[in-house]
Amino acid sequence: MEQNSLLAASTDEHELPPLSVAILGFEAIDEQSFRRFFQVLRPYHRKYLAATGVDDGVGTEILMVNYDNPAALAERDAIVSKFPHIQVVAVSRGPLDEQPVHHIRGMLFAARVLNVLDKVTVEPPPKTVAAKPQEVIVDTPQLVAGKLAPTAQDKEPPTPPIQIAVATETTAQMITPVAVPTPVAEKPVIEAQVATVEVDKPSSTFDLALTQSTPVITHTDGYRALVVDDSPAIQKSLQINLATLSQISMIHFADTGESALEKAEVMQYDLIFLDVMMPGIDGYETCTRLRKKPEYKKTPIIMVSGKTSPLDEVKGVMAGCTTYLTKPVQQEAFQKLSIRVLSWLEKQKKI
Repeated sequence: MEQNSLLAASTDEHELPPLSVAILGFEAIDEQSFRRFFQVLRPYHRKYLAATGVDDGVGTEILMVNYDNPAALAERDAIVSKFPHIQVVAVSRGPLDEQPVHHIRGMLFAARVLNVLDKVTVEPPPKTVAAKPQEVIVDTPQLVAGKLAPTAQDKEPPTPPIQIAVATETTAQMITPVAVPTPVAEKPVIEAQVATVEVDKPSSTFDLALTQSTPVITHTDGYRALVVDDSPAIQKSLQINLATLSQISMIHFADTGESALEKAEVMQYDLIFLDVMMPGIDGYETCTRLRKKPEYKKTPIIMVSGKTSPLDEVKGVMAGCTTYLTKPVQQEAFQKLSIRVLSWLEKQKKI
């Protein structure tokens, strides 16, 4: 899997090895999302590696559990009882009866998942300390003037056996001390602020109801994206790709052009993905109406279409779209486009 090319690699030569995170009770598509999140490069932050399972418990520090899966909860109890050092992170659609210490609720964003994992205090597995070797004193003959000096056994009657004494305080200083490794302190993790986000359309197993608000841990300078498409498959594809960008803090969805215009009245979006063919008004008309709003004069609007003929491109330019993205969405094409769009947004912030 390619790493996110939008972020700079860390230059810290002394960074700690990645922590192993076991994923328990999730669907394949959600496991794939977690693996993509773990590949996001974040300078001076902890790194994570998805584990295939918990075998001996030695190499696993964190267990991420789907709390909506009863079988996963039963397996969690067995793992924690056997390996108590493993820290558990709960993931669920909605609130839980007993609030866990670490909880990811609602939609799965890279920023949300990684920030919750950063707050987990990892405990090292118990280690068995080997007993220190004991030193023994044995009376041995010494060489004096070319002859063996008499030992205590030569001077006294040979009846008592040779006594072997265990080292006491007088000989303890002769024992080589065992070096104890000094624990390496982790770098402090800067906690991101908490914002409230509306999740508009359930497009994965962890999306909330249509107008339900849910707290999302996000960066203060994150961008808000609106995906307008009547196809759940395209919505899901764009959601997965957008979730790999740590600069994106919020994703909303709309099925029609009319719904998109209503949402644009309530929320100021930083970038919009707009389908061309939709029920009701099409993408061209929706784009034209958005451009008439002063707050959306310069907003990047990406038209998403299965056909990009010269005529379609001309119609898109006349409607005011920024660029085109061809369906089905390819990861390489999406990343190239996202580099250009995010770079432009960063420059606009400095103006």
